[in-house]
Amino acid sequence: MVNTVLLNELIDASGLKREYIAQRVGISRQALYSKIQGESQFTVKEVAILSEVLGIKRLSDRDRVFFMG
Repeated sequence: MVNTVLLNELIDASGLKREYIAQRVGISRQALYSKIQGESQFTVKEVAILSEVLGIKRLSDRDRVFFMG
């Protein structure tokens, strides 16, 4: 399950527009919103790209964002 609050904070802090992030991930803006809200899940590839785009380098940080229990 995605930590929606933390992911939104990281996106806001990055200064990047969600549309740009969606393009980098290879999904629509609506799909990105759906995944952020937990309505659908990010794929492993999408998590890797998002982590790169948002500058998430440590695995523990990535896990806190994308794989919280």
